[in-house]
Amino acid sequence: MDVNAFLSRSVDNYVVVDTAGYQYAWDGSRVKTNQAEIGYGRSLNRVIRTKTFGRVNASYALTDQHSINVNYTFDHVKNKMYNELVEEGDASPGVLGKHLLGLAYQQNLLDQRWMTTYFGKYYGMSIAQDRALDTSGETSSVQDFIHRLGYGIASRFRISESIGVKASYERSYRLQEVGEMFGNGYTIIANLDLKPEASHNVNVGAFLNKRVQKHHFFAEASWFFRDASDFIYAVVYQSNRAVSRYANTSKVRVNGLEAEFRYDYDHLLSIMVNGSYQNAINTTKYAPGSTGTPEATYLNKIPNQPWAFGNADISIGKNDLLGKNTRLQLNWGAQYVHWFYLSWEAFGTKSSLNRIPTQFIQNASLTYSRDNGKYNISFESRNLANALAYDNFRLQKPGRAFGVKLRYFIQ
Repeated sequence: MDVNAFLSRSVDNYVVVDTAGYQYAWDGSRVKTNQAEIGYGRSLNRVIRTKTFGRVNASYALTDQHSINVNYTFDHVKNKMYNELVEEGDASPGVLGKHLLGLAYQQNLLDQRWMTTYFGKYYGMSIAQDRALDTSGETSSVQDFIHRLGYGIASRFRISESIGVKASYERSYRLQEVGEMFGNGYTIIANLDLKPEASHNVNVGAFLNKRVQKHHFFAEASWFFRDASDFIYAVVYQSNRAVSRYANTSKVRVNGLEAEFRYDYDHLLSIMVNGSYQNAINTTKYAPGSTGTPEATYLNKIPNQPWAFGNADISIGKNDLLGKNTRLQLNWGAQYVHWFYLSWEAFGTKSSLNRIPTQFIQNASLTYSRDNGKYNISFESRNLANALAYDNFRLQKPGRAFGVKLRYFIQ
């Protein structure tokens, strides 16, 4: 029998000040306006989130080949958000509480070569929030409790010592996050009508893990399929393109491939490359309550989501180069994201549609450590080539940046 438990209590308290009456560019230039930077009235938004998180996990080995596992997770967030310029600080908070209970049975057969896990999950979530009806201050109370049941199977088989295959199926649910439900008080608008996302998920893959003297090779590739309903995704808010809101779309089908390759040589050289392709398509042919007219976005890609992206990382390091028990290491990394549309493809022509451009961002760092890693200093540069970078809504991100990081291990 093995039991472990974790409990934490935290308070996140932050303020977003937008009262200057100017709109700024990244180069520091500004334009006078009678509105705030985001496009609405001036604001002094305060967000206070009190979170209680707990997890208990218990596993019991029936024999060397069979074991059972029980896991319970409790996640409770109290969300308090208000604009100090127009509201009092005693506004009624929203509450989001999650209860996740899982039961799994695992078997190892054929001398540990074939491992299979059967599992079931219970998803429960409570929602409470008072929301204003009109300027008189009247409010309506929103209270709900959602519960769902999920299940699945995952299996892995080693064909040889270094080669294996794996597959899994799961009936899964993704519960809403607090930022998706209540927003962030600034760039994300609340949506209390957001529903959990449900999906049938299938994964099939193969892997290679082999050592040849000082060489270590690892490769993995898999195909995944998701048939989702009430799919949660971020959309540009209609009245203001600078803010977004999370919403559901009835049905989405996702097909994708992902692969990763890693190579290591004797604590000297390490190379990692991975890539992903995912085709997320809106398969909602008719909107709920429609009279038979197909949705304009039927078979469109889901907007604001990259569909082809990858990463690469190369590190070269040497022990004892600058003295005994020291290490000097150089890292270079790159992130690639192919272009994708900002909004639905159906709403405009290819020439008129706004899209997030292809991005290739490089990062580099040089790290020196001594006394077997007890003392560390790193010099790093993010976006080394100062390339244009954007988020999923085409808002520009900062360019090249330099930093120094010091790290010290007490023990």
